[in-house]
Amino acid sequence: MTAGSAASPLGDGAYAGQPEVPAAFPERLPTNVVPLRGTSPDLPSSLISSPTDQRPPLVEADPDNPVHQPSPIFGRATINLPEWPLVLVFVGIFIALGVAVVDSFRLGAILFGGALIVAFFLRLVLTDREAGMLKVRSRLADLVVLGSFAAGMLLVSLAVPF
Repeated sequence: MTAGSAASPLGDGAYAGQPEVPAAFPERLPTNVVPLRGTSPDLPSSLISSPTDQRPPLVEADPDNPVHQPSPIFGRATINLPEWPLVLVFVGIFIALGVAVVDSFRLGAILFGGALIVAFFLRLVLTDREAGMLKVRSRLADLVVLGSFAAGMLLVSLAVPF
C-alpha cells in the first residue's frame, strides 16, 4: 500500500482524508481520533450549532394575516382546535365501536359508516388547511377512498341479520 492511501496510516498515525483535530483538543485526544462536534464542554458555544438554530422563530397569531383568520364556515374552531375534523370523526368511530361491543353489532356498524360519511363530507367542504389530518392524499383520492369505505360499511351493516 502506498503512503497516501486511505487504508494505510500516515507517519503521525492519522489516515489520509481524515479531518484535522481541532486545536481545543491537542493534549487530550490521540491524533487519529476526531471528536464529534459539540460533544465537549471545552468547545466555545460559538462553534456548537444545533438544529434549533436553523428553525424559524415562532410568530404570534396576527389578526391581520389571512392564515390566522377564522374559517368562514366553521368560525374560530379552526384556530382553537385545528384538528377538530379528525377529532369529530374519531369520536363518532369510538361511539360506534362502543355501541357495537355493548349493544348491537348492526347499529354499531351503521354508526361506523355514518362516521365515515361525516369524514367524507368534511373532506369535501373544508380546505386542505382546515381539513388538517383528514387530508392524506389529493382531495379526489381522499373522497374516493372515504366514499367507498362508507358505502361498503353501510352495505355490510345492512346485510347483517338482526
